[in-house]
Amino acid sequence: MITHPKGRLHHCAPKWVPAGETYHVRLRLAAGAQPPLTETKLGSVLLDSVANYHSRGRWRCWLFVVMPDHIHGLLAFPYEPGMSATVQQWKAYHTRCHGVSWQAGYFDHRVRSEREFAEKAHYLRRNPVAKGLCAQESDWRWVIDCNVLDRVPAPATEADGMPAAGGGPCSNPRAEGPARPPGSPA
Repeated sequence: MITHPKGRLHHCAPKWVPAGETYHVRLRLAAGAQPPLTETKLGSVLLDSVANYHSRGRWRCWLFVVMPDHIHGLLAFPYEPGMSATVQQWKAYHTRCHGVSWQAGYFDHRVRSEREFAEKAHYLRRNPVAKGLCAQESDWRWVIDCNVLDRVPAPATEADGMPAAGGGPCSNPRAEGPARPPGSPA
């Protein structure tokens, strides 16, 4: 990543990093009172939009976990428009249409090996348990992975290409089995 004069990180992959590399991405809510991301309607809309971006090739979602005040994703992006533009567009849609107030920027880390991928996936799936939000991973409803996404049709979309309000095929998914590591066939 390139550091800009104001100390902010620029989320562009260097030219030597191949397109389609997997990143651990974390987005946080801005400070202040707002509904949790796991509020039933909002959580469903967030997961529907993950499925929409996946089905349209905006990103490859290996695993996505919604927590009350942040989200985690193991995502791969095409080189164009790239991670930065894709994440910013996704955040902007949810700000505009659902009133989500995100923290500026986001965290990303390129996953460099299958071992690291497995560790990150385990960490993401265990996050709700570690935070005391559920007793076991399978109890957490706000998770979706490629095993689910690759089986369901894309959600209905509005004119701007994002999921229509009110649910869709991924509105209440449960992750089934481990996410496939980078480089595995879809």
